[in-house]
Amino acid sequence: MATLSREQLQNARLQARVKRQEEIDQKHAEIAKIKSEGGDTAALERELEKLYDDYNDRRNARREAKKAARELRDTIQAGIGRKPALRWNTSEEGRLARESVKKIRKADMQFALQPGQMVKLINDAKVAQEGQWVFERTLPKGSIGILIDPPTSQMSAVMFGTDVWKVPTKKLRAADV
Repeated sequence: MATLSREQLQNARLQARVKRQEEIDQKHAEIAKIKSEGGDTAALERELEKLYDDYNDRRNARREAKKAARELRDTIQAGIGRKPALRWNTSEEGRLARESVKKIRKADMQFALQPGQMVKLINDAKVAQEGQWVFERTLPKGSIGILIDPPTSQMSAVMFGTDVWKVPTKKLRAADV
C-alpha cells in the first residue's frame, strides 16, 4: 500500500471535489439543453439530485470531522493546562489550622550549641560589640571562640580572646578541637 504525504492527500481530495462539481455542472447543462428542446428531464433531475445528495453528505461529513477534531483538541488542552487555583478552606477549622502553622513557623529555633562550648566561624562574619547594634569588625573564617549565652535565631554572644561579640548564629558551628 502506497503512503501519501499530507499535501498529496489534500491535492487528491481537491481534484475529486472539482470532478464532482464538474459532473454537477454537466448535468445542469444537459438539463438546460433538453428543456430548450422540449424533452423530458425527470431522469436527469433524479441523477442531479443524487449528485447533490452525495456532495452534501461529503460536505457534512467533513464538517462533522472538523467539529470532532476541535472538541478533541479542546478536551486534551483542558487536561494539559495550568493547575486550578488553590482554594483556601475558609471555614473556622481551616483558619485555625493556618494560624497554628504560622505559630509553628515563628517558634524559636533550637540549636545543638550549648553555652560554654567552643565554636568556630564558618564564614567571615561582621560582628558587633556586645550591647551595640553597629557592626564594628569583620572576624575571619575559622576564628574560634567560646559561646557565652544560649544562641537565638538571629545573634549569639561569643567571646573571642578577651572581647565578647554578637555574631550571626547561622555562621557558627561546634569546633572540633
